Amino acid sequence: MRGHGASRVGTVRQAIPLRKHCLPHTFPEAEEMIYYGADYYPEEWPRGRWARDAELMQQAGFNLVRLGELAWSRLEPEPDRYDWAWLDDIIALLHKHGIATLLGTPTTAAPPWIVDLDPEVTLVWEDGTRSSYGYWSNYCVSSPVFRERSRRIVEAMARRYADNPAVIGWQVDNEFGVMGRARCYCDRCRKAFQRWLRARYGALEALHSAWGATFWSHEYSDWAQIPAPRRTTGPHNPGLLLDWARFCSDRTLEFARMQCDILRTLAPRQLLTHNLLAAQFTHLDNYRLSELFDVIGWDNYIAAEHPEAGALSHDAFRSCKRRSFWVLEQQCGAKFWAPYTALPRGAVRLASYQGIAHGADAILFFRWRSGLIGAEQYHAGILPHDGRPGRTYEEVRDLGQELARLGSALEGTLPRAEVALVLSYESLWALEQQPHHAALGDPWRYYDAIYRCLLEQHIPVDFVPPVADLTGYRLVIAPALFVLAPAAVENLTRYVEAGGTLLATVRTGHKDAHNRVVDAPFPGLLAPLLGVTVREFSSRPAGDLTPVAIAPAWGGGEAPADTWCEWLEPVEAESVARYAGGLFAGEAAATWRQAGRGGAMYLGAMGDALTAQLLGQLLARAGVRPPVEVEAAWPVEVAVREGTGRRIVFLLNHSGEARSARLGFRGRDLLQGSEVTGTVELAPYGVRVVEAV
Repeated sequence: MRGHGASRVGTVRQAIPLRKHCLPHTFPEAEEMIYYGADYYPEEWPRGRWARDAELMQQAGFNLVRLGELAWSRLEPEPDRYDWAWLDDIIALLHKHGIATLLGTPTTAAPPWIVDLDPEVTLVWEDGTRSSYGYWSNYCVSSPVFRERSRRIVEAMARRYADNPAVIGWQVDNEFGVMGRARCYCDRCRKAFQRWLRARYGALEALHSAWGATFWSHEYSDWAQIPAPRRTTGPHNPGLLLDWARFCSDRTLEFARMQCDILRTLAPRQLLTHNLLAAQFTHLDNYRLSELFDVIGWDNYIAAEHPEAGALSHDAFRSCKRRSFWVLEQQCGAKFWAPYTALPRGAVRLASYQGIAHGADAILFFRWRSGLIGAEQYHAGILPHDGRPGRTYEEVRDLGQELARLGSALEGTLPRAEVALVLSYESLWALEQQPHHAALGDPWRYYDAIYRCLLEQHIPVDFVPPVADLTGYRLVIAPALFVLAPAAVENLTRYVEAGGTLLATVRTGHKDAHNRVVDAPFPGLLAPLLGVTVREFSSRPAGDLTPVAIAPAWGGGEAPADTWCEWLEPVEAESVARYAGGLFAGEAAATWRQAGRGGAMYLGAMGDALTAQLLGQLLARAGVRPPVEVEAAWPVEVAVREGTGRRIVFLLNHSGEARSARLGFRGRDLLQGSEVTGTVELAPYGVRVVEAV
């Protein structure tokens, strides 16, 4: 990027470059570094405004704009009649101002004539009611009409823009999984589910055995009898529910793959991406979905208000492909769906830097200008409704200038983690179905205390599937690995015996791959490695705290347990913490076992302070340290990108008050150009970017 104004030359290659290692193919733009821009909806504005918008974008340092993902009715006003003129013109105008285009396939927002072709194209909800036309993202991918019309529009766009030098790539659809769109309960989906089950099990007898269908007389005599799990008088069979979640994820992946196959064939030199929701939305297996794309992206509407949740999502999406990711929608003001979400001065810059610190190589703001029309009129854009630049534009423009000063310092760098968090989507789906506690309805609750502890200690973390290669990680943490397959057990055992350190937590190993409770003491297949069995478990009422005494060798003292407690019986393990009161007084709450050249802890109680203390002990024993020495208390976040012999340290103040951090190294402030050491000051919502020297 060349700053702003007349100094910018009219070519996308002079912009902040795209990172080479985020793409498996060779693209002309891959010599460059980071993309910066916004999501723009020129179809909402008169043509006479476009030139002014392009000028302002150029002055803000933009080099990439997303177009088209909601514009199906403007691109295809009626079946097979296309209008490309307006899109051609805006792409050319932006390119003239040094701004590349990321085109969105518009299949998330179908025009009304789709409903004319198929009145049953909209989703059916769990209660059996059909969504009416009128919003977006409420179309069933099992509709043959919707799939065919989606194929046609994607093919037509690809043929027209595959060789356009201003178009660097494609965002496929928009927010798969949003608002429950991945789970339609219509008759078409029910029949597709039956076909999916038949391919999976082959015979009804095998399905009955897997699901335990004898309970409540749910043994089927024909595949056509198997329901989609619509709302009924009580819960459905757990095996059916888990397979339904798998099927729905697969169905969405199939729709995504159809589009990707078209684009790979017709536009092979352009990259493919998709904008997922925050990691806490779990209707899709994001590991498998990310395999379809060159770079994975997500839409960040949480970091400004909940920076720890934003950091978690950044890490989760970076981990999907073990490479940099893109933020394709970055909140820049108030959200239309929630009150009290206006952002203070500096928060937009701070949230953007948090993404970059965790490995983002593109930041696109949603949206360029607050809309005058439609249901999202009160969603804030970079420009307000009247189109005049204000404080948000100034903050975005100044950030563009700062990113220009960073130059190539970030090239070849990413966070490097020695700690991995095991993430099993099948476990999340099963835990959602059987939370057994009001506080555990969101299964990410099992991760919260662990991730927050690592974040506050400035420890980078990766998320990995249960069968990932764990080589190189000093500590692996498996929170509530509820659904446990033999391959995962073998992987974790191999890791520990080779010298790794494992932490497993409550509710691990309860279920097999069919969501049946295992016929063995918990933690099931992991019991031999952990050397412990669970005698009893109990969810605890809100406010019910159980004291836990921690062994002196593990830091000593007491810490409260809450929410979920398990009575552990050590078999080949030692007790490292015991309940000092409550239902399980005197019994083990956490254990440790040496195994091979490594060791494994089982933590059978929840509680933030308890988790933090024992996790801190494990980090020390495993030799895990922050990548740089910085003394800073939360809400100051410390994140590091490293590579090519460089360490870039981000100091992020998530507070409305001034804070400070003490550096244990000499460095150079890349934004201010000054040498720094010792104590550095951080303004409210302030950021410092320091290269360790």
